Amino acid sequence: VTMSFLKWDFNLNSPAAGRVARQQALRDILAATKLLAHEVEGQGHRLVVFLHPYPIEIEQRDQLQPFRRSLVGSDIEVFDTTEDFYQRLGPLPRAEYSYLNDGHFNVVGYAVFANIIWDYLGPIVGFELVDQ
Repeated sequence: VTMSFLKWDFNLNSPAAGRVARQQALRDILAATKLLAHEVEGQGHRLVVFLHPYPIEIEQRDQLQPFRRSLVGSDIEVFDTTEDFYQRLGPLPRAEYSYLNDGHFNVVGYAVFANIIWDYLGPIVGFELVDQ
């Protein structure tokens, strides 16, 4: 819900008020993410944030910029999957990996997301994905 608010204003606010609300929402999300990272690290673990685009963003490639920029320079480890999605799905029609009527990934899109995460985490935890 928060990310949707960051992305879409739905004309409920004036452009200026919408900008202010989005900036505050970004600050709130960043603060909450930092608190979560601190809690996780206090238990001997680390927090990794995976950003994934909405299917339409694979074509547009810039919608996560405000959130991505807010995390850059913080002590939070961020893995932005937008470019990975673009490389793997960019040439395909969106209908191949998403539901066109609601904008969410279908099983193909979420399988790609899972594989992207595995490609990142597999070497860290010492496992390899074996195709069967």
